[in-house]
This record gives sequence, C-alpha cells and structure tokens, in this order.
Amino acid sequence: MKPGKKSKIAGLIAARWNFWTAAATVIVLYTLAAMLHVHARLQVVDLGYQLSREFTNQRKLKEEWQRLSIEAATLRHPRRIRAIATEQLGLVEPAPGQILQAAERGGSKRR
Repeated sequence: MKPGKKSKIAGLIAARWNFWTAAATVIVLYTLAAMLHVHARLQVVDLGYQLSREFTNQRKLKEEWQRLSIEAATLRHPRRIRAIATEQLGLVEPAPGQILQAAERGGSKRR
C-alpha cells in the first residue's frame, strides 16, 4: 500500500466518524429538548389540576364561612339570649329601683 493511500483512508474514516458523532450529538440534544418540553407541559397540566382543586376548596370554604356567619348571627340575636336567660337560667327583668347608673369614666377619681 502506498503511504498516501493509507492516510487518505484514515481521513475518510475520521470524516465519517465526525459526521456520525455530530449526528448522534444532534439527535441526543433534540431528544433531551423534547423530553424537557414534555416535562414542562406535564407540570403545566398538573398545576392546572391543583389550581382547580384549590378553587373548589375556596368555594367550599366561602360557603362554610357564610353558613357559620348566619349561625353566629342567629346565636347572638337578643331575642334568643333573652329566652335562654329567662327560661333556662331563671333570670328576670330588674325592677326600676335595681338599676344603678355607673359613673362616667374619668369623672370621679378614687384616692
């Protein structure tokens, strides 16, 4: 074999090797980019589901807050408190002589 022919073959092999190396690198990079894109899209879908669950939870909490507000207003109603005081606790309305007026704040100082 001639010395020039051997280096020519080695040059062709090296060129083909460089081509296939570059092609494989491009394919690997493209595959990684595609996998990252799919991963990002899956995260977006998952976050959408989480957001939907949180909106549902918020709606339920608002409904419960509204129900509890109505219940608290009902429990604080003066008519209900008066009924419990008279019927269950046996309290009665004070006679006019039993009511004392409290002194104004800061009006009289104790020494």
